[in-house]
Amino acid sequence: MDLQGDIFVVTNFFQGSLSFYEIRSSRIQFIKELNLNSFIYAHGVRFIPGHPDLVWVSYCGSDNKCIQIINLRTESIIHHIPFDEQAQDVASIGVGAGRLRAPQVARTPHISEGIVPKERPLKKMYATAYLFDVPAEIATSPPVLLDKWHGKGHLDAGLRYAS
Repeated sequence: MDLQGDIFVVTNFFQGSLSFYEIRSSRIQFIKELNLNSFIYAHGVRFIPGHPDLVWVSYCGSDNKCIQIINLRTESIIHHIPFDEQAQDVASIGVGAGRLRAPQVARTPHISEGIVPKERPLKKMYATAYLFDVPAEIATSPPVLLDKWHGKGHLDAGLRYAS
């Protein structure tokens, strides 16, 4: 979930879609639902600071481990970045002069829906964090991977940092 002005967006995890709402006169108004592909398990969504028409969506499906940058004005996917891990959430960190960095967290597959076959026991949990540089011209240039950390733990959600 993220907020930009009076608009907030949430993921519809099992559908893979996004829902947009507006707060008007102390009431919540549904704006629209956006579903641009057949992917499911949309886990996290963030407005990209400085780019009011763009959102960063994290997918954690076993068949669609990726992030996508979506242009809300044109309702189109402008960047698709496949992942080895199941993407969970992203945050943004300003680094001065309008530059942004985006730590993206991912995780092992761990949802078993209560059924764990003996031949495929659950794996030990681990976490992966990616660090992206967000170009000023992100509408035409994709985020650039700067670093990847992998280790013990479980990373699930991020939060935008405002200094």
